[in-house]
Amino acid sequence: MNSVKLEKYCERLAEKEFKSSKKGLGKEKIRVFSAVSNKGVYSFADSAKKICGRIYIINDDFGAVSGTILQAVKSHALGAGYNIISSYCPLNPFGTPEHIFIPELSLGFVTSNVHHDFTNSIDAYRIVNYRRFTDNDKLKTCKKRLRFNLKAKTQMINRSVELLAEAKATHDKLEKFYISATNFSKVEELTQKAIAEIDKMYNNNICRL
Repeated sequence: MNSVKLEKYCERLAEKEFKSSKKGLGKEKIRVFSAVSNKGVYSFADSAKKICGRIYIINDDFGAVSGTILQAVKSHALGAGYNIISSYCPLNPFGTPEHIFIPELSLGFVTSNVHHDFTNSIDAYRIVNYRRFTDNDKLKTCKKRLRFNLKAKTQMINRSVELLAEAKATHDKLEKFYISATNFSKVEELTQKAIAEIDKMYNNNICRL
């Protein structure tokens, strides 16, 4: 990866999209946009289109540049006072954002790869390809290794989907026995209490930058 070229691109992107600043710092809300489910890898592309009129699609099968770009977008947006919605990869929830949306600017950034390809489901405002920031000659020297890693990752995700499907089937069987004995009013009461506690923790410890 050409780090210098990538950093310059991030600077130009920030200057273009965050020309004006608001008073104070923005806040980050975290929502799930992509997830591994019992039906495969699922993404809420329709939700992105509803809240954002302009969406950058970052094509990056290997995660080479998307994390750096989105971390820069997050820092600049929050620093300029805009509230953002971030979504992190379910396989790397403590890493950099995988998708970011800024409703006030009707602006979004999504990472597209072999597991969730948005090139056909989202009409992109701009498409950013990871190859423009990488050395193709150097990539060719490790082409076999990259293919092996990608294949292994895909196999493990597919296996996760199978196990989640098995868990769902087991859950459905168990539900036939315990659903009639469950006090759903009490469950809802406990659920709302847990949500309130989580919201309180989140608001007290939110990472603004």
